[in-house]
Amino acid sequence: MNDDEGSDLYTLDMTTFVWNIAKANGSFMPESRDEHTAVKDGNKMYIFGGFELGIRMNSTISFDFSTHEWADHPATGELPPPRAGHSACIHEGKMYIFGGKDEDNSKMKDFWSFDIEKGTWEKLECNMQSIVSRSGHSAVVQGDNMIIFAGIHEITKELDDMACYNFTTKQWTHMFKTVGDRQ
Repeated sequence: MNDDEGSDLYTLDMTTFVWNIAKANGSFMPESRDEHTAVKDGNKMYIFGGFELGIRMNSTISFDFSTHEWADHPATGELPPPRAGHSACIHEGKMYIFGGKDEDNSKMKDFWSFDIEKGTWEKLECNMQSIVSRSGHSAVVQGDNMIIFAGIHEITKELDDMACYNFTTKQWTHMFKTVGDRQ
């Protein structure tokens, strides 16, 4: 990344537990970001959204660990609104993002997929009535499911619920709800 303080990319060798700076090649060097997501697919890491120079972003960049080159991924069609504090995961060649906070710090609960090969975003319309808007949550893929956990709904309402999106049925289900919401 740039020579600005805090913009270096570090890698952790999982066998020696030693951190190293990943020196980048090429002419494209992104600005540093925070409150973004970073997901790995093969030899590449994809970064979406977050703050860049204090501005919320909705762009996608990648870092190729084999060539040490950064790339910008301009997308066609409708893009997700700029956001920070969202979650992301990769499943079968697509990056999925959920929630976050918008320009007004309002929590979001929209759900999008980015086809990495085609460079296209799609807003996913599915049964999300029981899912609460949030930021600062986590997401993982387990089998054919994206699982989101916890986060913040309002400044005074931290969540401890878990919801699951099934990629085959394209349906959300609550695995358990926030303690205060259980009946």
